[in-house]
Amino acid sequence: MLTQRKAMAIDWDKVLEIDSHIYSSFDPEARKKHFWKTLEEVFKSRPNLDKDISPCDFLFVKSMRRADYDWLFESIAQECLRSKRLLDIYRIYTGKLRPYPLLLVLKYFPLFFSMLSHGFHKAVYLFVKAVGYLEVLERVGKFYPHQNLVVFADMQPIDNLLVQAARLRNQKTVTLQHGLYVDYSEKPNINVVNYKNMVSEYFLAWGAATGELINNYHSGAKVVLCGKPMKEPALQDEQGDYFTVLFDQNAFRSYNAEMLRIAYDLAKKTKLKVNVRFHPRNNPASYRVRQDSTYTGLSWEGSRFILAHTTSMIHEIMRFGVPVFKYDTEIPCADVPCELKFKSVDDLRGLVAGIRNAEFDFEEVAGRYICSVGDESLFRYRDFFSRV
Repeated sequence: MLTQRKAMAIDWDKVLEIDSHIYSSFDPEARKKHFWKTLEEVFKSRPNLDKDISPCDFLFVKSMRRADYDWLFESIAQECLRSKRLLDIYRIYTGKLRPYPLLLVLKYFPLFFSMLSHGFHKAVYLFVKAVGYLEVLERVGKFYPHQNLVVFADMQPIDNLLVQAARLRNQKTVTLQHGLYVDYSEKPNINVVNYKNMVSEYFLAWGAATGELINNYHSGAKVVLCGKPMKEPALQDEQGDYFTVLFDQNAFRSYNAEMLRIAYDLAKKTKLKVNVRFHPRNNPASYRVRQDSTYTGLSWEGSRFILAHTTSMIHEIMRFGVPVFKYDTEIPCADVPCELKFKSVDDLRGLVAGIRNAEFDFEEVAGRYICSVGDESLFRYRDFFSRV
């Protein structure tokens, strides 16, 4: 159990930074709705943590639910050959007012006063959020005794709190890399929490670029390069009559549209078709897609080459030696050499010609961000867990 004194030793600004950002981004009316939703979430739902006391060497924890995250987390955890348990934490709605969170309010109430620097109303909101996370912490401590803690993404509140509490108990703590990290020092935004709020003793990085970023902010962190255990894509012996454009999220709609325009200009000159891969949240009707010269949703593995902007798939695809060219804008993202960037169709024509001349080693370019893949990567994780 976390004592009141140790709770005060937690860096709550790191635990709650994402929640603080979300609250501040709302207008007053939206804040009220979000606050009442948060109250219901904390007091009328419970964590999915069973009362099953079973000690283990390694406890693996994830609090973000997404199919690709699930696969990555489970693949890495399976490489730990010592006794382990995997927790995918979420909340289950009960519909009834629960007494346990009320008891936590009383137990940890001094925390509220430390949050008043945010203003009274925001402090109440953050304290309620903290109570929800403290319930998870207490249940994990009570029902899941462990020696070593591995979390999927310690910028997330639950992961961050669990790691900080574990370090107060002098336990070994490990954070996995869940995506490509970008240095936002020149254009700060909330994504800086990925590396700024890293609190574990060990960080298992996909490649040297992220490892260096972590060490720039945390010189004492023990970074281990393990790669990403991606599956080998089913690359086709005969390439199709198209190249692929990978769209970004809706926030970059205008860039998607401009990249598509450049792609159509290139298609005219190369006699290839354009294959558009929409982001899951894109509305295809928002774009001027030319039906006579466009495929949608075909596999990128059959493409002659790929055009992309900020997606993390740029380096993942390159890592298998597939040509990828990056649309060059001011938007911060994991970088590529200038020789692989384009701003116009003329730039792009030169890059495409370079493919035929084998001017670029795409696998080597991506290796700085993803040092190993597949079985080689899995072996690195297995080796780490056997030695830590």
